[in-house]
Amino acid sequence: MKIYYNNAMSKKMTANVWVNDKHYDLATNDHLELNVQRGDTVQYKVGKFSAKRTINFQSPSASFSIEPDKKLQGIYIAIMLAVLLLLWYMKSENSPLVYVILIVALAGYEAVNYFRGYMARPMH
Repeated sequence: MKIYYNNAMSKKMTANVWVNDKHYDLATNDHLELNVQRGDTVQYKVGKFSAKRTINFQSPSASFSIEPDKKLQGIYIAIMLAVLLLLWYMKSENSPLVYVILIVALAGYEAVNYFRGYMARPMH
């Protein structure tokens, strides 16, 4: 099995891969070749603040790429633009509602990013 790690957003962030509890580190634009068998458990985690996720594979010779979830980031940017338009429409910088909206938007993004921030996509 080959696992590639591509993260253009942060060059310093590493990916951690576990195969049956044996730990491997991956730097950005690096790859790892693993000798896995059917029934082995392959898990990955990117950075410190993300959940450990399992890679479900059907073939020991499969290739996967660990990448940021671009759809999630696009949705977050669209929501932040909508919040900025709402703030412009309200035209009040000192309203507590403004701070609540910004904090809820940021906390929501971080919570979703914890579970879905990075995806292991099969390479064909």
